Formats: sequence, structure tokens, C-alpha cells
Amino acid sequence: MTMKILICILILLVPSAIYGQDSADSFGLHFKATSVDDVISKLGKPKDDKDDRLPNEIRFTGPEKLEDRLRVLFYEPFSEWKKAHFWFLDSKLMALEIWPQSKAMLASTLSEKFKADFLFVENFSKGTDLPSFEGQKETTVPKVYPARYYMLAVKKDQFIISLINNNSFKAFLKQSTRLPTTKMFPGYIENVVIFGRKEKGS
Repeated sequence: MTMKILICILILLVPSAIYGQDSADSFGLHFKATSVDDVISKLGKPKDDKDDRLPNEIRFTGPEKLEDRLRVLFYEPFSEWKKAHFWFLDSKLMALEIWPQSKAMLASTLSEKFKADFLFVENFSKGTDLPSFEGQKETTVPKVYPARYYMLAVKKDQFIISLINNNSFKAFLKQSTRLPTTKMFPGYIENVVIFGRKEKGS
């Protein structure tokens, strides 16, 4: 599953699990409260601004007439990151997608960057229940990491998902021979997506 499809699934198909009006991401933006105009006022004119086209997997199975409500602002650079995409539904911020400056940003640094505990997730599906991961801790038991995998952090007001590229010769050898590695979260960060979520009781 591509990250774009995953974003669309979370935005359009599982709204009950996400979007807390009072939640703010690491950059001081509030999901389902910050508007398109707010972002432009804060960051200036974006590099690109378009109504994004839904992937076929969403267009033919998801809610109807939502494609014209989806908008994406592109900024390059953004803070310490190479670029950022701000995803809006009905002009309200729903997700932030960011890319590192280079392939040198290690997956193992995510916990420190976002002050959160991350879990290994091999893949996501449309039925994945993200809140069910809350409170889980990643084990230190050696495991076989695939060439591409995800890391997930579930915070009280956010979901953070990162796509990890572990496509090295060493990783390929371990995967093909099913040899586990003791190093947690090998590889480098491809991109990171941040969603707001409702806090319990809200």
C-alpha cells in the first residue's frame, strides 16, 4: 500500500478514529482546526496548491463526491525537512506528510525526534485499527525486517506513521535467509505522516 492510499483511507474512510480539534502536531498546527488560509499565512505561498486526485483504490470503494473536497499544499523546504504536503478536507488540516533532506536520516532516530514510542508494522490494510496499538511496546527480540516496512507511534492526540527503506544488501541477505537482526529499526526514513486523533473522552 502506498502512503498516498494510506492517507486517503485514514482521511476518508475512518473519520471516527482520528481528528481531534484540540490536538496540535510537532509544528504547532491543529488538526481539523487549522485552515488553508492559516497555513499560507504562517508559511507563505506554497510551491504548489492543488485539488488532489484520489487513488483508484479509494475512488471506487470509498465515499462518493469527496474528491472535490480534498486539497493539498506543497512546501519545499519545510523546517528541517526537505518538503511537506499539507492535506486538507473541507479546507481543514487533516494530515501532514514530510520527507527528510536525505537518505541519511535513520529510522532509529524517530522516537527522539517525535518524543514517542514507535512500533514495527509490516503493512497496513483498510481494516487496520490504529487505536488498538496504543500502549504497546516494541520488543527487543531479534526479528527479520523486510526491505520496506512502517513504524507507528500512537500518542494521546496523534498517530505518526513512517515508511522505512531497509533495502540494503545486508537486509536483503537477512530477509532471504530469514536471519533475524538484533538492531531495532534498521534502514532510513522515506517519509512521515502525522494525523490528529480524538483524545479519550472527547
